[in-house]
Amino acid sequence: MRKAFSEKEEFVFNNMQLLKLKQMYMSNIHDFYNFVENISFYIHFNSRNSLDWIWGNSSSYTVIGYQSSEDVEYKQIINLSDKNIVNNYRSIIHNYNITDDASSICNFFQRMYLNNKWQWLLTNKIILEENVYLNCSYNINELSFVGDYLYNKLENTFSDINAWQKFQSLTKREKEILKLLANGNSTKEISEIYCVSEYTVKKHRENINRKIDCNKIHDLIRFADAFYLIGEL
Repeated sequence: MRKAFSEKEEFVFNNMQLLKLKQMYMSNIHDFYNFVENISFYIHFNSRNSLDWIWGNSSSYTVIGYQSSEDVEYKQIINLSDKNIVNNYRSIIHNYNITDDASSICNFFQRMYLNNKWQWLLTNKIILEENVYLNCSYNINELSFVGDYLYNKLENTFSDINAWQKFQSLTKREKEILKLLANGNSTKEISEIYCVSEYTVKKHRENINRKIDCNKIHDLIRFADAFYLIGEL
């Protein structure tokens, strides 16, 4: 039985699995296709240029509601996605594409409307061929115990329709201080980092609490963690 992993170990494990899939594809493409058709995770290839799907396993087509013989354009995936999250992971993919490192892996979260409900997916992406990505996506609720942990962090924040407006109302400095507070830095430590008075930091914190409507430190940390996970902090 697979042991329960920590959050960091879970990401490492999933990256290792993607590397193994790439190696299988390179060494025995027949075995690769047979294998991925018999797993519940969502596997697909897409274009590095357009991000349109080139191929997907049965699980991936089923979950998005398409037949395996149908062409799936990237804009169709966007239509199933939370528009607030889309711009973030598009930026992550764009930066990954620029690095052009076939040995590195890109990880990001997606929130998609699948099977008549919003679901969080963790997607791992690697360059398979010159113009092709190999993608493996997991419903985070299937990621051992850490799946519940991630789901609660993300969904409890983003189910609030005003969460994005609250986050965007913060100034750049307030976002930086929010991250430091969530990391456990004290008011004194933050004042030393920015060479300002503790009073100034306290005023920033008051503004943060007011804007995101978080008066307790654990609520502030949960809010910060959710935006950190999707790469906004």
